[in-house]
Amino acid sequence: MEQFRAKIEEHGNHYEKQGFSPVASRIMIYLILHPEGEATFEDIVSYFGVSKSAVSNALKLLSAMKIVTEMTKSGGRKRYFSSNFKEVFSTEWAVKGYRETREILEDIRKIRKQKDKVTEELGVIIEFIRLLEIEYPKIYEKARKNKQKK
Repeated sequence: MEQFRAKIEEHGNHYEKQGFSPVASRIMIYLILHPEGEATFEDIVSYFGVSKSAVSNALKLLSAMKIVTEMTKSGGRKRYFSSNFKEVFSTEWAVKGYRETREILEDIRKIRKQKDKVTEELGVIIEFIRLLEIEYPKIYEKARKNKQKK
């Protein structure tokens, strides 16, 4: 994994700017790049040289977001973590996120009860998100079909 350290840092910085903690953002990339596709809690702590608490908190966040999955192998006690990025880009996950965001913005727009620039911009964003809810599954399916053709 040492050969990937620079890339883990580089791509981790991107997700850190998106709001993920420094440890969570780097664990995400680490798990995607890991040759076995999974790593133990101890592997992660050792690789990053941070506290168990920092790793635990990051993994809890990533697990709650369904970005990382956890399992224990038969007869063992060690927990193995793997990337679940396929789930993050699934149509169900994406559309659910769009729908929830749209509903929140619709509620805020309704509460505002003002006809001003902010309300107008909310309306544009709400319609854009509504289109994403409709079009994302179509785009995802098209990408999947294109990949199968190659």
